[in-house]
Amino acid sequence: MALLRSALSRAVLGAVLLTSPAVASGQVRVLDEGSFTILRGETRVGREDFSIRATADAAGPLAAQGTVAIDNRRLQPALAATATGAPVSYQLELREGRETTARWAVQVGSGRAVARLRSAGGESSTESPAPPAAILFDDEVAHHAWFLLRRATSGRVPVLRPRDGVGGVVAVTGGGAETLTVGGRSVEARRFLLTPDWDAPPRDVWIDAAGRLLQVQVGRDGLSYLRDDLPAGR
Repeated sequence: MALLRSALSRAVLGAVLLTSPAVASGQVRVLDEGSFTILRGETRVGREDFSIRATADAAGPLAAQGTVAIDNRRLQPALAATATGAPVSYQLELREGRETTARWAVQVGSGRAVARLRSAGGESSTESPAPPAAILFDDEVAHHAWFLLRRATSGRVPVLRPRDGVGGVVAVTGGGAETLTVGGRSVEARRFLLTPDWDAPPRDVWIDAAGRLLQVQVGRDGLSYLRDDLPAGR
């Protein structure tokens, strides 16, 4: 995780420089950090490592970065957001096998999102509306659920789909209490159902009392993201 933390610190610093150049580097706090083992049915097919951090200032920006490896696909997402979770920028690299097949770079501001894609087919860009209340939500990145549930634990949440360059809405329902086993230890959790309004499977998400992710179950894809260890501090 050392390289991940170093890269994330740079992402946090970049977000800070966009909003408050006077803030010194290193003044960050961990909001959630860990790893998931990814199962398809009972078979292990991958892993997701992630870290979500903020500046020490409660009104400062957020940053999330990770690595998602499923079968022969490897995603490296990096998100910078405001203190409310509104996206500022997003970068994503996709590798299939040993080859980097695509890179996305998304910039959000003034109510617009501009997404640039570089792939074997060349370069392209799209521009779309970005409502101020929207949360960035990438279907293949489980830890993005943290930002969505931080915004609302019920109702309809507007989202920005970065790779498609379009918006959408995710309905959040549930919130019932359950007990999970994480890293061999029992923990009380709240379970939510996230239902997108586009052609993507719903997912169940379990969080602890502090809003940290514990488990994600993706509907028709049959993928389970099981946290390897309890969040630090528990």
